[in-house]
Amino acid sequence: MAEQREFFLEAGPGTVHWGFFDANLKPALKVPSGAVVGFGTEPAAVPEIVEEMKPRSTEAFRRIVASHAKGPSSHLMTGPVYVEGAEPGDVLEVYFRSIRFRYDWGFNAIIPLKGGLAEEYPSLGFIFPAIDKAGRTASWKNIGPLPLAPFFGDVGVAPPASLGRVPSGIPGAWGGNMDCKELVEGTKLLLPVFNKGALFSMGDGHACQGDGEVNSFALETGLDADVRLRVIKDRTLRVPMILTPTHTVFMGFDPILDNAAKKALREAVEYISSECGYSSEDAYALCSMAGDLRITQIVNGTKGAHFMIANALLEKAK
Repeated sequence: MAEQREFFLEAGPGTVHWGFFDANLKPALKVPSGAVVGFGTEPAAVPEIVEEMKPRSTEAFRRIVASHAKGPSSHLMTGPVYVEGAEPGDVLEVYFRSIRFRYDWGFNAIIPLKGGLAEEYPSLGFIFPAIDKAGRTASWKNIGPLPLAPFFGDVGVAPPASLGRVPSGIPGAWGGNMDCKELVEGTKLLLPVFNKGALFSMGDGHACQGDGEVNSFALETGLDADVRLRVIKDRTLRVPMILTPTHTVFMGFDPILDNAAKKALREAVEYISSECGYSSEDAYALCSMAGDLRITQIVNGTKGAHFMIANALLEKAK
């Protein structure tokens, strides 16, 4: 029997923080470990096009934008949720049970001086493709139906308190703006915990995205989700890790893309060596023969790479 949603946190002026993570934020909700929590989220409020977004958006979006001072980034983060029993050094497992479209539209934008080819596109531009929520497709120009695979680009716990207020626009050990398109419905995200209660938040809904997120935006939209938040006491992590039904995904973050790729690969090699009893050399060889190293995003300042290896292969190796 499917787990039932026990709590719901709707996006609103009192439950959203705009553009940052902070260990000093007061929790918007407290839940026990293992609880299934519903989240309502709004799309990123990008200053250059927010006036274009307002007529298309919910009253909640307009109230949030009117009542909040914008933080260092554009993401409207719903939370934080305090998970009882979570302590520094633990792991928070976030299981995405369901992800639903909140809007029948999304947007993509070209913002001057942003993106992988920033110097080549000096003018502002934006589009608002239509979304078929039931069919999970989008239509734009003569391309359609475009299959959608919704996920949350910005998901994380509060960073270490020593870092203070951290922009939601960068990824890190706490998660944040990872923009990893593997985080779809049915996946688990494992996050290191740095503060009591973990203080989990999520936002930045993406209807679909290519690896790299090359112009700085996916097909951005508002999403609702049901997630299960569970504290794991018997393991530690340095950086987030993703478990899909078919693959284990290791993340790497660094301002230099080559270094991000090396970090993701190193996480994979060390995991295979530890979990499967392989030497480091054999784990490295397995990664080269059977794994996939991908560019997550190149546009968030701190760049991201991820390394994927099939769960079936890992099971055989153990």
